[in-house]
Amino acid sequence: MKQTVRSEPRLGEPQALAWVPDRELIQLAQRLNQLLDTWFEEWRSESIDAVKVSCYAAGQCSVDLSRVHTWTQMGVGADEGLWVGLTATKQNIFAETLFGNPAQKSQETAQSSLANRLISQAWTDFLVHLSSGLGLANAPISSTAPEGRLFEQWSGAAIVKLQLDTQCIFFVLSASLMQTLRSLQTLGAGGTPNLPALPKLLRPIARLEQTLAKQIIQLRVSLNGCELDLGSLEHLQLGDVVRLEHKLDQALLLKTGQGELVCHAYLGRNKNKKAIELASAN
Repeated sequence: MKQTVRSEPRLGEPQALAWVPDRELIQLAQRLNQLLDTWFEEWRSESIDAVKVSCYAAGQCSVDLSRVHTWTQMGVGADEGLWVGLTATKQNIFAETLFGNPAQKSQETAQSSLANRLISQAWTDFLVHLSSGLGLANAPISSTAPEGRLFEQWSGAAIVKLQLDTQCIFFVLSASLMQTLRSLQTLGAGGTPNLPALPKLLRPIARLEQTLAKQIIQLRVSLNGCELDLGSLEHLQLGDVVRLEHKLDQALLLKTGQGELVCHAYLGRNKNKKAIELASAN
């Protein structure tokens, strides 16, 4: 179910006017880039060049909120903390981010149980890594959408657009969180912010390739089959020859136990045992 941004007015409560200067927006972008680089290095053993971070003062960024699929809040109350808005399901976003698949392949990858477990762990670690690096360590996490007034001018909030390959994630940092970052000297006149080391428990238990390396999958080599009517099937006997729809010079099909095509293969021999030589599926 898609969440909607809350826009109920608060009557009788004066709101202080606040603004985020360009200098702090630049420093916030640097901070987020550092956090994302360390997260990607843990999960992909490399940073990726397809990440683009854009920071805006509230009211200066036209956010199409209808694109946001779900919101996650880290913090308590309507004016506290950080909101993360996903424009697609976390399975689709993180399948593409972690496995680097095209859109169609991402959806197929996200459907596997192993991929789902990895994506869930990556998503949780992403939130913890992000909140800890922005002064929100141990903040409660809930599925709460931000109020509409946070997107208005002079609210003191900052809006961040994170472009990941073909996917997009929005961050909303409240005015109180921006003030917390200033008090921690993360933002302000001090120049480029320094990223403190995160506790080791917040890191993934193992790198992605290490986790996949221990997984055992079943592979099957198959031929193109044929169709038989029930009458022919009933009269089959031992020694009969059944013609398959598979040419002699045509490659075999290497599939997973779930029937997904991995690649093509050619039958061969290795040390008195039958073997296959892998070939491209294209």
